[in-house]
Amino acid sequence: MDKKINQLENTGIWELIKLPADHKPIKCKWVLKVKQDYTSAITHYKGCLVAKGFSQIFSIDFTKNFAPVVQLETFWTLIAIAVCYKLDIHTMDVVGAYLNSELNETIYME
Repeated sequence: MDKKINQLENTGIWELIKLPADHKPIKCKWVLKVKQDYTSAITHYKGCLVAKGFSQIFSIDFTKNFAPVVQLETFWTLIAIAVCYKLDIHTMDVVGAYLNSELNETIYME
């Protein structure tokens, strides 16, 4: 949790303010997971602060709902092409990638 809190503080994506009277905050919670390797040995603990977005109201709190995910068929097609052409495949995990997106709305979270 400390790592995630430090990441949120260091990116400067939020500020602590008093809630305006005409706004309702979105509640949040911590989602905690135990990460394991292939032998089921614990490798590390992971925490993620998530907003309870289901409390938002369309056209008041947000106007679009979009999650950039790839269809499984597309993924397997790309893997097949890479195998056919003997291409190297590299993966990466961008920690806090969602923090780099931009919002047009102001979100108040409790």
